[in-house]
Amino acid sequence: MESPRYPYGYDSYETGTTGKRRLYFVLAALWFVGGVTFLVFAGYRILHHSPQDVPVIAYPVANSPVAVAAAQGRPTPPLGDQPFHLVIDKIGVNAPVEAFGLADDGSPEVPYRSDVVAWYTFSAPPDVGDNAVLAGHYTWNGDAVFRHLGDLQVGDRVAIVGDQSGQTLVYRVSLVTLVDPSDAKAAQEWMGPTGANELTLITCGGEHFTTNDPILGGGYTERQIIRADFVATTG
Repeated sequence: MESPRYPYGYDSYETGTTGKRRLYFVLAALWFVGGVTFLVFAGYRILHHSPQDVPVIAYPVANSPVAVAAAQGRPTPPLGDQPFHLVIDKIGVNAPVEAFGLADDGSPEVPYRSDVVAWYTFSAPPDVGDNAVLAGHYTWNGDAVFRHLGDLQVGDRVAIVGDQSGQTLVYRVSLVTLVDPSDAKAAQEWMGPTGANELTLITCGGEHFTTNDPILGGGYTERQIIRADFVATTG
């Protein structure tokens, strides 16, 4: 992703032989129900894209997990404000997790590196009792951090590890599925609050297709979704 404006479509920018491919992330906005505002999910814009969508490559936002939890009225995250990594030994992932928010146009900001995992601040911080949404690039000038996400199986271990304390939040994969990016209902199901202490991991999936788009060069027919349930805290 050499372009300063282009990466999954935050699915992932792919830059392969054609140059650039992406993660296609897209967001829904606020729902007002009974006078109470709920940030439902950034789902549709994350799961769906059009050739005209140009997500914004960005650096992490300042929002810490503690600040986000406080704003959402949730308990203080167990790892506090310390930085943390996503560790998935089975597929060789040991990557920094950084907070990303929304651009001015309401679309999700996309990581600027292939080895960074995004945690979106519209979702819950890890281990505060709700759905924490993480996403990463599938390819970007070669394999990226979530290139082998689809190799995971039910029961595989996924961990969030505090960089300073070494404290580890252990999760187990409960579901592996592919989602049609044109299905808006899927966005709510996978990106929205669930009331369960779990992680949702997202990247590109399915078959690659090429287009005449001079920047993107193509995309993927599906989105790879992994859901993992919280098991225990160690360390």
